[in-house]
Amino acid sequence: MATRSSVLVRIAVGAAALAACLAYAPRASGVVVADPIPLPLNGYVGAYGGSTCVAVGSFWVVTARHVGGSIGSYVWMRGTSYRVVEIVPHPIYDVQLVRVAEELPGYHRLAGSVRLNDPCVLGGWGATAGSSLPNNTGFDWSGPHIETWGENAIEGEGNLLAVRYDAPNSTLSVPHEAVFAVNDSGAGLFVWGGDGSMELAGIAISVTGWGNSTYGSAAFALSVELFRNWMAPIVDPSTPISSALQAPRSMVAIPGLPAWMGGAMVCAALAGVRRRR
Repeated sequence: MATRSSVLVRIAVGAAALAACLAYAPRASGVVVADPIPLPLNGYVGAYGGSTCVAVGSFWVVTARHVGGSIGSYVWMRGTSYRVVEIVPHPIYDVQLVRVAEELPGYHRLAGSVRLNDPCVLGGWGATAGSSLPNNTGFDWSGPHIETWGENAIEGEGNLLAVRYDAPNSTLSVPHEAVFAVNDSGAGLFVWGGDGSMELAGIAISVTGWGNSTYGSAAFALSVELFRNWMAPIVDPSTPISSALQAPRSMVAIPGLPAWMGGAMVCAALAGVRRRR
């Protein structure tokens, strides 16, 4: 494995520009990985709003704000549906909390400090690797939209966590190298906690390119550090939610996950992002 040096990348600066970009970032393009890892026993990502969400409390999931959704819709996780009873959007950033009526099967703690080059795990419900691109330069997004997990390493740190999709013959690739794709908005970027559990470090919001994942393309996740203090008191599992406990149960079939059509773009305000190269 080659040594990963830290190189400062300044694509734009300005806190105001960054805030606007994160608040209105376009939908991130499921996890594209040629060799997925098995679905982890302690991984709790769900399908929601045609995209992805991550369980962060007994009755709460977090997702990208641009995913939207509505009261009465459903989160689908581990073969069970959970009825949405409340949506709490962040006032600034592209993130929202969604409360469900029934208790979720588990949830993730929030990660502490995240460092450049840290190994990470990506989990989402978006498009998966389909056909190989010409000259083996990557994969298109024609694969099914199903729960998929892969691995990478933190490419950029700061308000946006970045990962890069490296070719399998690259000295910088990792086993099960993966990147986010369409309908992975709200998907989780996880790092390993001291007890071996996966802790949520970021929520997927954007990717480079559209329609395929070429080697060298990147994906970006909003760091939990930006919204930790806002989210923590809302999802505190020690606080009972009477309305959630009393809500009626309702089962639905697994929702369809149509690809969101539109152009992908990358935020121009990655202030202070550092790369692992």
